[in-house]
Amino acid sequence: MFPTKLAFINLEANNIERKIDYSNLLSDVQKLAYHLNNHNLQNERVILIYNDTIEFIIAFLACQYVGSIPVPVYFSRGKKYLERIKNILDDTGAKFIFSNSQIFSEQNYSKYNIISTLKNKIIFTNLFGEVENFIIPDYYPSDIAFLQYTSGSTSNPKGVIVTKNSLMHNQVLIKNAFNCNEDSVIFSWLPFHHDMGLIGNILHSIFIGCTCILMSPLDFISNPKKWLQGITKYRASHSGGPNFSFDHCVDKIDNKDLVDIDLSSWKVAYNGSEPIKAETMDKFVSKFKATGFKKEAFFPCYGLAEATLLVTSKVGNSSYNTLRIDEEESYRSKIKKFRIDNNSSHLVTSSGSFIDGMKLKIVSLSNVEECKELEEGEVCIQGESVCEGYWNHNTEELYYYFNGERYLRTGDLGFVYNTELYVLGRIKETFIIRGKNFYALDVENPIGDIDEINRNGIVCFALENTDECIVVVAELKRYFVNISNFSDIIKKIERHVIETLGILPFDVILVPQLSIPRTTSGKLQRAKCRKNYLKKQLKILFSKLSYKENGLKDNAHSIALKELILIEGNKKDIKQYLINLITIKIGKSPDLNDPNIRLDEIGVDSLRAMELINTLNNDFDISLDATVIFEDNTLNAIVNAIENLIWLKQKTLGGEIIL
Repeated sequence: MFPTKLAFINLEANNIERKIDYSNLLSDVQKLAYHLNNHNLQNERVILIYNDTIEFIIAFLACQYVGSIPVPVYFSRGKKYLERIKNILDDTGAKFIFSNSQIFSEQNYSKYNIISTLKNKIIFTNLFGEVENFIIPDYYPSDIAFLQYTSGSTSNPKGVIVTKNSLMHNQVLIKNAFNCNEDSVIFSWLPFHHDMGLIGNILHSIFIGCTCILMSPLDFISNPKKWLQGITKYRASHSGGPNFSFDHCVDKIDNKDLVDIDLSSWKVAYNGSEPIKAETMDKFVSKFKATGFKKEAFFPCYGLAEATLLVTSKVGNSSYNTLRIDEEESYRSKIKKFRIDNNSSHLVTSSGSFIDGMKLKIVSLSNVEECKELEEGEVCIQGESVCEGYWNHNTEELYYYFNGERYLRTGDLGFVYNTELYVLGRIKETFIIRGKNFYALDVENPIGDIDEINRNGIVCFALENTDECIVVVAELKRYFVNISNFSDIIKKIERHVIETLGILPFDVILVPQLSIPRTTSGKLQRAKCRKNYLKKQLKILFSKLSYKENGLKDNAHSIALKELILIEGNKKDIKQYLINLITIKIGKSPDLNDPNIRLDEIGVDSLRAMELINTLNNDFDISLDATVIFEDNTLNAIVNAIENLIWLKQKTLGGEIIL
């Protein structure tokens, strides 16, 4: 290990790089541990709430020094987020919160009595002063490295117990699978509180001793080209994300913007955390082949928090494998392969081979016996990386026992072929139509081919008591909200469902982009979407059964209003235009009588905020800074910012101001 070698480079606003080498990282961790050592934190659960990645890393590692059990939690705003914090505090019994004083000042947590009610002790790690000749505290080992709260795609979040043994074991598996070494450069835009971002990128960089480049997830969502530009600039060798992130690049990056992209250094582009689509990877390869990206760089993989992280991965420099399959019996207990495309087959993508150190069995859903090759069942895993269960929960039902070995039930359906795992979906995301099992993905994937639909924003589920009452919820791309004939799109979706299932869907719902519930890692929450549908809480633009008035102005009015703003820059018109855009984002016209109401309080979360900024910048050819919304996201503040930028643009074009 070289002390002066860069450990992390954090990419901040205005192209500022904040760097820390391994020597200073160690020193900062030890200094913080020195301050924390007087708080008797041994075996205490500690909630970590940060919006700065490097501050989080230092606090996380300092917890290891003082023997406490860190619980990473993402930073956000709003009442729902604070309720999640309260639930995690209750579940862990944590008595301490580590954070930055500025976060609590901005967030105003006391507004919802979260802290005062639970009497937690907040420690602001940024307020500790420098220490000269400090004494490194005694090391208090804890068997538990941290608690990884799952993102809750199918149930309430639960804290996975990640031991130091399982963490180290999985780091070795990741190294063996992805061939990372001290000369590698990892580039990460993934949330640092999440298992893929934390274990696969941050902690793996420290484990290997290489350099890791960190970028905000919001920067990636708002402009995915920044990800590829970062890989180009820093010659990154390892980077990746969920399947949707590669679709995002294909959809949002124009071919004319590829001239300054060079992806020839990218050796491992891992694709995991959600269903993997060969179509997505094929399109990415086709689009970015001219930039030096190689198809062999794609590493489809399978993992889950309950296994620390990685379970299977593509091995070596070969291409990823696919199969065309169909059911051989009325239920998919056996898989039938097709060599060529036909109307009754569909493509599935391999998640790679079993990694040495992990055992995998496919277990029949009907008789709890191990399945043979090309027989479908529940994916069950065993190995040192498999975690001990959930904190404060009885988890014995999560396991099967075979020959004295305990196997974790993942809840995923799949099969094995040529020693590779093919994942078909979640057990809870299937339904039976006239005696045959179908997966939600069977219906959702074809709908993604419709031009107006966001291919990563489709959910299909069955209603209570009958599998043949199918509901489809699909996100409409922003561009088509004002110009599309909604009924025509509904008919296209119906046609796809009829071709796949042989029945007419009970209901088809069109919703704004990014309005289907997702986990923090981007997974669609089908169960929550179904619940919102039943409770009539979806943000509906149009539905087959009933039209919900969404308050949008007609397209002609919107165009006229935009032109008027560009000419006169009237604050009243800007406000109305902004309200129209917000309505598109949240699916209904908000009550904005209070000009000082925060937009995050009416449903404009960080992702929708970034989309809002991009839309405003494109519509008016201005450069509205993201910090405007994150520092003061009241209606008045944003209207004033837009008005000033339009005024400045008009003056500049008129020759009155020279920049």
